[in-house]
Amino acid sequence: PMLVWAKNAQQAFGLESAGTCKVDGQSLPCENLMVHITNRRTLPDPARPEILFLGGLHGDERIGQVATLELAHFLVAEYDATPWVKRLVDTTSVWLVPLTNAVGYERNERLEMGLFPNRDFGYVQKPQSCMTTIAGRTVNELVQRHAFRIVVTFHGGMTTIAYPWGAFNHQTRGQRRAPDDAALRDVSTAMSGYASTGKVDRKYPTGTMNDQVYPVYGGMEDWGY
Repeated sequence: PMLVWAKNAQQAFGLESAGTCKVDGQSLPCENLMVHITNRRTLPDPARPEILFLGGLHGDERIGQVATLELAHFLVAEYDATPWVKRLVDTTSVWLVPLTNAVGYERNERLEMGLFPNRDFGYVQKPQSCMTTIAGRTVNELVQRHAFRIVVTFHGGMTTIAYPWGAFNHQTRGQRRAPDDAALRDVSTAMSGYASTGKVDRKYPTGTMNDQVYPVYGGMEDWGY
């Protein structure tokens, strides 16, 4: 209890549920679980950096949900056994939303009840098309309350570490690079060097979302940046 705080977005922010999920054989309102891991004995600490992991805006891209839950378990299980984990948890606020699109995960569907969470954000998007999903609104409530230094969102279907920009208005020459492109490139390169794709001696490719993935309207990553 001195390391972990957990509550769903419905309780914390008064959001409704997007649909129903099966729990112990019962159909109940889906909950968007949020987990906060840090050394709570030394709170409040306004200078403590905060990072956010999102387990999957697309409900059918299931690796992110598993990875986020496994990360939460690892940080708590290794806190007393692994010095660098203890230092990380003592000095960083780690926020995780394992089931960002909870009903999509339940149904193994990309969308949230027919709505697209990763087109739901106010960057290069029509105002009437923003914040229509519980997934998007959950992320918005967290971002409004916390100055996250790093946000990591998991997707499935390809292998890359990508960063802003990933929008149509940044495809032309002279606008392709974010103001912090050098820092984003350095961080992603360091992440690639530390991680593994599961194949021997193969690092994750890195680059902008426009170069590595594709541009979108209303994407979470560019909006958050």
